[in-house]
Amino acid sequence: ATGSQGSAADAVAEKMEAVKGAVKDAAPAAPAMPKLAKSESKGVTGVKQVDEAVEKVAKMMEPTTGPAGETRLQELVMYRNPPVSIVVFATLLISMCVIYFTKMSFVRLFSILALVFLIPAYAVVFGSVKLVAYTKREPFPAPGDKPRAVFRVDPVKALVEPVIDGANQGLHELYKCLYGQNNILFAKIVGVLLAGAIIGKVIDATVLMFLIVLGAFTLPKVYEMNKKQIDEAVDKGMKQVDAKTKELQKIADEK
Repeated sequence: ATGSQGSAADAVAEKMEAVKGAVKDAAPAAPAMPKLAKSESKGVTGVKQVDEAVEKVAKMMEPTTGPAGETRLQELVMYRNPPVSIVVFATLLISMCVIYFTKMSFVRLFSILALVFLIPAYAVVFGSVKLVAYTKREPFPAPGDKPRAVFRVDPVKALVEPVIDGANQGLHELYKCLYGQNNILFAKIVGVLLAGAIIGKVIDATVLMFLIVLGAFTLPKVYEMNKKQIDEAVDKGMKQVDAKTKELQKIADEK
């Protein structure tokens, strides 16, 4: 009886193994794992792309030389020295945003920024003088009897003279308009002033200053990069405007 029971158990075990094998053969094969690309597995290609991007940005940040006679302001808005232009542009935009969202005035913002700069500067300079025995370092140089020439006359003169010449030329052209010698320019000035009055009513002064700063640091560079296409479009538009203006001037003269 015992032998027959063992044989029956062996038969059941064999059948179970056969069922397991059949189930294993019928089951679908597991999908193969995708092979990682070279850039994903070792990062060689990715590192190369990062290096190329860094080199490209560094090249873009290198100072360039503009046309002869370009003023400092023109160099600033034309990104001749990109790091300086970016810092100034970002500072102005952040200042405008702070003024708009906090409802600060220009005077208050300037005073706060001056305090933020002066107090740490005083702590650093005065502290270096008093703690020189502990830090074992040379303090900042003491003020001399005469002021140091931080600002010079020649650069300031070079900036002021074109502004004065431009103001005089503008007043001369305005007087010619008032004298009736340039009615077309007078009409354009009136149109610009009317547009400014309308825009000033619709747009907040801070937002308008933000747009002016944004335009000053973007439009000149965009124009330089697309000068040919923009000049062609502007010339075409100005010819149409001049033709219409001459027609209106002729009608006005006849009446």
